Amino acid sequence: MLTISLQRLLVEASLEEITVHSLDPCLYTITAVIDGHYYRVVDESGRPYRRFSLEKVRKDLIGCGAQKICLLQTTAYDEMIGGPAKSSVFSNALHLDTRWGPEA
Repeated sequence: MLTISLQRLLVEASLEEITVHSLDPCLYTITAVIDGHYYRVVDESGRPYRRFSLEKVRKDLIGCGAQKICLLQTTAYDEMIGGPAKSSVFSNALHLDTRWGPEA
């Protein structure tokens, strides 16, 4: 997967979509779609972007030009209680307002 820094992501003109991945109750990462290509967002030192609260992610994304932002929570809950695994990873996707600003 290609990588892009958060700073470059914020000024990217052809940013189509950002997906915030909720990996644990307090661990978030970001992927982005730019011109049809998927990118993993990294920090200044090239390590995968990660934050420990959705509020910090929101603050980091203020001013981004994404056409669509969604929060994707993956969980193994169904499997843990003996049910079948979800057929689609995106079944838990929550589409967020792209007008995240300081007042939001």
